[in-house]
Amino acid sequence: MDKNKKLCELLGIEWREPYNIKEWEYYLPDDGTPYYTVFDPQDGTEPSLRKIIPENPDFISDSGRIELLRVMEQREDYWNFLHYIEEGNNTITPEGMQVPSFYLTEPQGGTKLVDAVIEFLERSK
Repeated sequence: MDKNKKLCELLGIEWREPYNIKEWEYYLPDDGTPYYTVFDPQDGTEPSLRKIIPENPDFISDSGRIELLRVMEQREDYWNFLHYIEEGNNTITPEGMQVPSFYLTEPQGGTKLVDAVIEFLERSK
C-alpha cells in the first residue's frame, strides 16, 4: 500500500482515488485548478459535468513532512509520539522535546518520518 495512503487511513484523512481518465480529458484553466470533463452517457458528445481532479497529501515531500508534523501536533498523543521517536534519550524533558533533525533533513523522497509515524500509529491502535 502507498505510504501516503496508509498515513491518511491511520490519521483519518480522506484519500481520494485517482480517476481513471485519459490525458486528453484533462484541462488546466486560467486559475490553475485541474479538472476533467465527464461526457453525457446518452450521446457522448457534450460535456455534462466538470470534476476537479483531487490531490492527495504527499507526506514524503519536503513540505509534506512539515505538514505531517502539523497534523501530528494536533493529536492528543503528540507527546507520546515525541517520546516514541526519541526512544533511548533519557535526558529529554517535556520542555526540551523536539523532532530529531534527521527526520526533516533527509533528502527528498526520504521516508524516515513517514515510517516512524506509521509505526507509532499502528502500535497505538
